[in-house]
Amino acid sequence: MVNETTQLWEDAAEGVSGLQEWIGTVQDAYFDLTSNIFNSASQYGDSVALVLSTSIDQAIDPPDFKFDDARIILTVGKADNWNILDAGQAIRPVKGGMGNSKYQQFIKRVTKELGVPMAQRTDATGSPVSPYEARVWNGLSFHFKRESEPIPERLRKEGGRDSTWITLPIRWMQDKLPPLV
Repeated sequence: MVNETTQLWEDAAEGVSGLQEWIGTVQDAYFDLTSNIFNSASQYGDSVALVLSTSIDQAIDPPDFKFDDARIILTVGKADNWNILDAGQAIRPVKGGMGNSKYQQFIKRVTKELGVPMAQRTDATGSPVSPYEARVWNGLSFHFKRESEPIPERLRKEGGRDSTWITLPIRWMQDKLPPLV
């Protein structure tokens, strides 16, 4: 049997945070550069990412997780393809689009697979809110799960991993869109 400290070291070596699955509500959302989020530059260059800060209303795996909140970081694309506006509250494409980014995968899961009517999300004035606005996610509750995702062969390093992780919702926990504040 592996003791708890040994397991923590093994998880840390694999990049596992500990929390694999939970039910939570998005409390805050903003766009930022990955170099700011991780406090270091990537060998692949800077990217724009959406950061979702969620409550942990119910920890599922592990059930005894000790923190009250979690962050989900979803890359959008290369920094030179996007402008971050309004102190991280919005983005606009300079060229190209999201492609198969982690954020695009998140949007696809929410709208196409879970059927959340995000196109109907409006602000207090009744104006529609786009996926380029971070606040569109605030107040939404999901059952989140960390999933393995293959790394495309062209991006794999020799002898490196062939998969990475992405946290995606597996269930929408509300039956209608809450008011956007």
